[in-house]
Amino acid sequence: MNRKRRHPQGTGDKPPSGSIHVATPADGPTRRSLLFIENQEHQWLGLCTPAKDAGWHVTVQGDPDKAFRLLEELIEHNNPPDVVSIDLGLLDKPNRPDYGLACLSRISKRWGRTLNVIVHSGIPLEETVMRRVLAAGASYFHLNEGSSESYVKLLEHVARGYAVYSPGPAALLPSMVALKPDPWAANPEFWRMAPLLHEGLTYKKIASHEQMKSEAGVMDRVKRMAQALADGAHVPPLHQDGIGEPRISREPYREVVVEWYRQNRSYYGY
Repeated sequence: MNRKRRHPQGTGDKPPSGSIHVATPADGPTRRSLLFIENQEHQWLGLCTPAKDAGWHVTVQGDPDKAFRLLEELIEHNNPPDVVSIDLGLLDKPNRPDYGLACLSRISKRWGRTLNVIVHSGIPLEETVMRRVLAAGASYFHLNEGSSESYVKLLEHVARGYAVYSPGPAALLPSMVALKPDPWAANPEFWRMAPLLHEGLTYKKIASHEQMKSEAGVMDRVKRMAQALADGAHVPPLHQDGIGEPRISREPYREVVVEWYRQNRSYYGY
């Protein structure tokens, strides 16, 4: 039996008092919920409307104190949002992150990292600010220059517990993130194959899964995946028989790719 999310006050889709509810159709037991803390209407319309269209239950609150009390109510009734998204420039202070950081810190001090929190910003973040955002408990930050479709897609990653970063152009990101652009961004087939390698599938099974003609084609792609990592300085330079100093190994390129993927997949949202 499908059940609607219950709110502390009222019934059905009626939100607690003092908030703006962006209504969505019932979407069954897998429906996600988002608390969007933002006082600029054009911002919450631009990001929340696509989320609503994707089936998310969205509640918007522009006052950080009221948002905190709303969280208390929801958590008290065992109904926390799947994701909380906080504007860094709250209270009409777009160039001052103090208010957004204060809201984030208050939430983190009360509930630790049990909540999945996004910080969104209409301006590129300086490296020191970004460090404060992550240290204060955010699992992700989003530059509003990125597409709303990307925001909705990555809401799902955050709801699943990943710590991921903004899909915006690397030039707009702080230096500590810009130094690690996606090495496979131009080759989505690399990201598609990496989990198959990580799961230990044979080249024969991967060739069938990827509709490739032969195992040799799979091996060639794995080599190109490893080379792309080396070209982007994500791993040390490759040698003909492996990574770093030459060593004996039957599948050196696969080892390089699998180990890098294991350590970095959540960074890029996979």
